[in-house]
Amino acid sequence: MFRAIGIGYSRSLPAAAALNWLLKEGLGRLSRCIYTASLASAFDTNLKRVRFSTSVLFSLSLGVELLTPAFPQYFLVLASLANMAKQISLACYLATGSAVHRSFAIADNLGEVSAKAQIQTVCFDNLGLLLAALLNVLFKNSQRLQTALPFFVYPIFSVIDLFAIYQGLKHVHLQTLTKDRLEMILNTWIELGYVPAPAEVSKEEGIDFLRSKDKGLWPIRIGYLDPKNQIPELSIMTMRSTSGEDYYFISMEIFYTRIRRSRRQGILICVREGASTTDIVMGLLQVGEFV
Repeated sequence: MFRAIGIGYSRSLPAAAALNWLLKEGLGRLSRCIYTASLASAFDTNLKRVRFSTSVLFSLSLGVELLTPAFPQYFLVLASLANMAKQISLACYLATGSAVHRSFAIADNLGEVSAKAQIQTVCFDNLGLLLAALLNVLFKNSQRLQTALPFFVYPIFSVIDLFAIYQGLKHVHLQTLTKDRLEMILNTWIELGYVPAPAEVSKEEGIDFLRSKDKGLWPIRIGYLDPKNQIPELSIMTMRSTSGEDYYFISMEIFYTRIRRSRRQGILICVREGASTTDIVMGLLQVGEFV
């Protein structure tokens, strides 16, 4: 990337190179703020999917950075896109790291697990630097081979990295209840008569990178009545008949999908402030009898 902005050549302009670099870093940090602010809740509800998706994004950003020497006239565009992707990946890594480490802390030893994770990261970083130095020494007499070497090494190590992340996420058993996990537990309890262990739920949940399992979920939304959607008259009557002891009620709702703007029907478990996990479980159980 330094070669792409002209550092090392007599014709390079230091001020222009510095400005391009600052713009690249600034755009990357801005995208990181926007991403974390808009998708903060996804770090808890879809942790594995988001973590693996941003890992793929990080690998692609490294490939874009490799293209900057080949297209120096588009340095700012390519470098900014790559840095935006890397900043988004970093934000996801930091946000989900504590939840991943907590899943392995079986004896309230979160600090120990986090320290060992940092040791693994440092060890593999040093191993990568050592390998890069050895390859540069081996091909020091051939500038063409040194230039082409990253393009051969990058896809191999990217595949290894993503495969290791995918396998590692399979062993992350999250203890928190989300709507998807709760539906899996209730399905097992209704059909088979027992409550599955976190490891069993984690295995069924998987990573679901392509969101293929979303189609099998119940058409239920947990939240509040959205005034933007069409509210059926029956829902209004149900809401008026609730008392102070009722923390939720069940109603139908009509909404429009964002992409195709098609009209769909769903079930809403409308909860009010003070509702507990027990209330949500009871609501899902009542709805599950009709789904």
